[in-house]
Amino acid sequence: MICGYNLHCVILRKRARAGSISGRLRAVSDMEDKGFIDKSLKGIIKDKIIVGDKVLEEALDKFEKGNTAEIEGQ
Repeated sequence: MICGYNLHCVILRKRARAGSISGRLRAVSDMEDKGFIDKSLKGIIKDKIIVGDKVLEEALDKFEKGNTAEIEGQ
C-alpha cells in the first residue's frame, strides 16, 4: 500500500507497538493531533483502552485497516 499523507497511514506508521496499551494510547493522541477526534473523545477512548474494552480494541484494529465507521461509532 502506498500511503503518502493519508491519516490512516500516518497513524499506522506511528504504531509500531500496535498491540500494547502504550501504543494504542499513542495512536489516540495521534488521532487528536490530526484533528480526527477532539480532546473530550480522546479521554473517553483512552479510558476504554485502559479498562480493556474489547469492542473498542476491535474498532481500533479495523481503523488501522482503513475502516473508520466503528471507531466513529464509539
